Amino acid sequence: MTVFKAILLHFWRYKFALLVFTLAFFFLAFIFSQSSSDEFELTALELQIVDYSDDEVSRGLIENLSQDNNVEVVDKTRSELQEEILLMSSDGVIIIEEGLKERFINGDGTVEVIVDERIAGTFQVKNVVNKYFQYLDAEYQANDEINVQAVNETMKNTISIELLDAGETTQQSNFDSLRNYMNFMGYVLLLLITIVGGNVMTDVNQPVINNRVKVSPIKQLTYSVQTILGQSVVVTVMVMLFLGFAFILRHDHLDGVPIVNMIAAAATLPLLGLSILHLMNAITNNKFVINSIANFVIIGMAFLSGIMIPIELFGDGMLQLAKMMPLYYYTQIYSDIDNSLVDALPSISIVVLFSVALIILGTVISKNRRMQV
Repeated sequence: MTVFKAILLHFWRYKFALLVFTLAFFFLAFIFSQSSSDEFELTALELQIVDYSDDEVSRGLIENLSQDNNVEVVDKTRSELQEEILLMSSDGVIIIEEGLKERFINGDGTVEVIVDERIAGTFQVKNVVNKYFQYLDAEYQANDEINVQAVNETMKNTISIELLDAGETTQQSNFDSLRNYMNFMGYVLLLLITIVGGNVMTDVNQPVINNRVKVSPIKQLTYSVQTILGQSVVVTVMVMLFLGFAFILRHDHLDGVPIVNMIAAAATLPLLGLSILHLMNAITNNKFVINSIANFVIIGMAFLSGIMIPIELFGDGMLQLAKMMPLYYYTQIYSDIDNSLVDALPSISIVVLFSVALIILGTVISKNRRMQV
C-alpha cells in the first residue's frame, strides 16, 4: 500500500487549504441557517412633528401617529430638522402648515413629510401619514363631515390571524433550507476535489516520480488501484464531514426532509468529482491550467444547474442547456419534498453515467498522450 500512503501524504500537504475552505463553508452555513422569528414584530418610528395649524385634523394626525410610534411635537427650524434627518436622529419629520383642515376639504394638499431617502424603510413614514388621510377622506365622503375621533377609533381595530397548515409550512421551510445547503455543498465539494485533487495529482505525476514508478516492481494496475483508493478515501471523508455537519446543524429541523435522497445525492459526489479530476489530469499536468479549468467548469456548471440561479427562472433554452450538466441531475435527486428514492433513481443513474463517460474520455485522452510520447 505504498502508493496509497503516498497519495494520502500528498493530500495532507494541502490540509491547511482544505481546513480553511471547510471552516469558511461551515461558518457561512451556520450564519445562513439562523432562521428569523416566526412572530410579527411592531417597530415604532421615531417621528418629529411641527404643527403650525393646530386644528382638529392636525391634532387627530398627531394622536393617530402616537398610537404605535414615538412622536415628539417640536418647534424647530427646517434646517435643524433636516440636520437631524441626515444624522439619523429621527426616522421622519412632518411639517403641518396653517389651515390643514381647509386644505384637506378643498383637496389642496395636506402635510410635508421629510425623510432620508437613502435609508430603506423610511417609506413607511409616508405610508402611516397617507393611511390616516385615506381613512379621514373615506369618513368625509361617507358622512360629509370630518370626524377625527371616529377615524382614530377605527384605525385602532385589529383582527386575529391564524396561519393554516403550519406543519406543512414548517416542513417546507426545513426542506428548502437543507436543499440550499446541499446545492452549495455540491458546488464547494466539486471545486475542492478538482482544485486540491488536481494539484495533488500534478505533484504525483512529476517526471521524477513517474520514472521511479516505471522502474519499480509495482504493477501499473496496482498503482492505479491504490491511487484511486487514496483519492476515494480523502474525498469520501470530505463528503461525510460536509453531510454530517448539515444534519448536526439542522438536527431539530429534519421533519419533511428527504434524508435518504440527500444521502444518495451526496454519495454520487465522490464519483462525479473524481471523474472530473481524472479528465483534467489526462488533459494537463499544469497546476495553473488545472486551477483555471476547475474554476471555470465548476462555477459554470453551478450557474447552469440551478445552484446559483433558481431553475424556475430559466427559459426553455437555458433549461435544455442545464439538462446537459451533471450537477443539474445531482440537484434533482432531492429537488422535491415528496420524492422517494425510487423517484430519484433516474437522476442518480444519469449522474453515474456522466461520471463513467468522463472516466472513459479521460482514459482515452491519457492513453493517446502516452502513445505520442
